Parts: sequence; C-alpha cells; structure tokens
Amino acid sequence: MLAVLPFDLRSLARSDGLRLDAGIDTIDASPVFAWWPVKVGFEARIARPLDIRSGESVQSQQAFKLNPGISCVRAVVARPKSPHQRVANQVMITSSNRRSSLIDAIGEQIGILERKVSFIPPDDLRKAVSHVGLENAPRILFIHGFTGSPQTLVPQYMRAVESGFTVEVPLLAGHGTVLEDMVPTCYDDYFADVRRALDRLSPNGEETYVVAISMGGTLALDLALVDPRVTRLVLINPLVLAPAPSFLAMLDQAIAAGIETAPAIGSDIADPDVGEASYDGVPIRAARSLYEAAAALAPKVKDVRIPVLLFNSVTDHVVLPENGDHLENNLPNVKRVILERSFHVATLDFDKEIVNSEMIEFLLA
Repeated sequence: MLAVLPFDLRSLARSDGLRLDAGIDTIDASPVFAWWPVKVGFEARIARPLDIRSGESVQSQQAFKLNPGISCVRAVVARPKSPHQRVANQVMITSSNRRSSLIDAIGEQIGILERKVSFIPPDDLRKAVSHVGLENAPRILFIHGFTGSPQTLVPQYMRAVESGFTVEVPLLAGHGTVLEDMVPTCYDDYFADVRRALDRLSPNGEETYVVAISMGGTLALDLALVDPRVTRLVLINPLVLAPAPSFLAMLDQAIAAGIETAPAIGSDIADPDVGEASYDGVPIRAARSLYEAAAALAPKVKDVRIPVLLFNSVTDHVVLPENGDHLENNLPNVKRVILERSFHVATLDFDKEIVNSEMIEFLLA
C-alpha cells in the first residue's frame, strides 16, 4: 500500500550541484507532521513554499526536518488552513531554474507511488471517510467524540488503511460544521448514525471491530450490547459514568433559562503543536442527553462480553479516570493500557503511536 522513496535526496542534490534551499518551490509540511505519517529522510529549508489555497507564492525561510525510517504516501503535504484541515496530499516540487536529476527522480518515484496508493483522505479532515480494503479484510467502524469529527481519529484510521482494513468513519449529526448545527441534536441521533454506518460496513452480517474515543466509546458499548456483528472494541478515554447530580442540576437550570450552549474545554491535548477540530462550545441539551445515556449504560457494561482494549490517559480534563476504573472492574474481557503522556484526545497526542500499534496488534490477534 505504501512505499518509501528509495533514494537519498541529500546525495542527489549534492551530485546535481543543486542546493535544497535555493530555487525550489514546495509546500511547508511542518504543521501537519504531528499526526501525518509522511517522513522521507532529509532536512531542507523552504525558500518559496507555494500556497495552493491561492495559487500564489509566499515568502518563508522556515526549516523543517523529516526523520527517516517511516514509509510515506507522498513526500510533501500542503499547509492546512487550520490544524484540522489538510489542503492537499501530493508532492508539489518544481524547479524555478531548471529541471534537475533531483526533480526528475522525485517525479519518477511519485509515478510509482500513484500506482500503489488507493486511498487519500478528504481535503477537509472533518468529513466522513469510507474505504474498502483488501479482499476479505477485517472491517473497522471508527466513532469520534462529542463536538469532534473524524479528524480526531486520522492517525488510527490511516494506520488501519495501511494495514489493509476496510474502514468506515461517519460524521455524527450536527458535528464537523458549526456549533449551531449541533444544538437540536441528541444522543439518539448519534446512535442512529452509528447504526447506519455499521449497516454500510457490514451489510451481510460480517463481523466488525469498533474503535472509538470519548462519547464514541459510549456509542460503541451501546452498539455492542444490541448488535452481534460487533466482535471487538478499542476504546480511548470513553465516557460511561454520568457527572455528579449537582452538575446535571446546573445543566437543567441553564436549559430552563433558555441557554443553549456553554464554553467547552476543547482540544484537550498535551502536545502544543497539535489541535483537534472540535467546537469551542457545548450544546447543553445534547450534553444532557449524553449523560443520560451514560447513566443508563454504566450498569450494563458487564454484559459486553467481547474482547475490549481500553486506553486511559493519566491526565484527562474531560473524562474522569473513574470511567476507566468502572470499565476495568466490570467488563468481563478487557485489557487496559495507561497512557502517561497524553490528555483526553490521546489519538492525536504524544501517545498516538502506542494507541496505533496496540490497536492493530489487538485487532489482528
């Protein structure tokens, strides 16, 4: 599926007498390397990165360093409009002076990559994703969290695609646009979305794995309770316990007063260079419906008898650690992994590679 560029760009540049920091139009990829597995193995200074949003060149002397040893879909990706949006996924290297062996070699290798790559994520990473993997490949349903989007799970669904899985990543009702679109929605809407996604992924009763974060974990557990097609769960900082009654009473007072939204914690990530594409507010009625669902779910998790891989962050400012303790103590077949360096959105955080590798090993066991 993926291929490493089989040449040393630095050596090619030296042999051609071409300086990597002069005369090359390219894309500044540094903002997205925190989550995107595109690493080639050279260090360069960008002289004139092309901003493909406007088609105009912009001046920049920002250096970026790419570490070797990781396969790549493309050598360079474009600067996103915001932390959650990648504009393009293609090599955009040309020479402003002359064609060179460096440029020719890259072009030749990209031709090889074009033939090998069968999946490119959407330009707007908040959008839903559907991908058919290898023949008879396992199927994975990915479920994002409350006020989030599929962008939260990009490293995980990309790793699944690379491993040959068939994946479905729905965008839940009211999410991935503007906060106002989420105000009239509720937990039942999100659960209906998840069930429809499962029907698309498994139309003939094929067994399906579910990978989910936060509220997605609530939905995944509810789904496993009612649908035998779900045979394994991977849960990252899932919510299964309702907050204190005093907090729920505060929400009820806000609703009675006609207040529809409240400020959100948002993008709870330890890595300062990474952001989550989540809303900066919380629709209060929708949150109330989620907490009601969690309260109903908590006593039933003991009936989820399929294998579960559970990730919990030591520091989580969104979901209290008691949620993980409850699952560990009540799920009949659970493996718990503690994440030391990540906050709530561990899928994008410092420990994302731990999540990825443990996830694949668990689903292929």
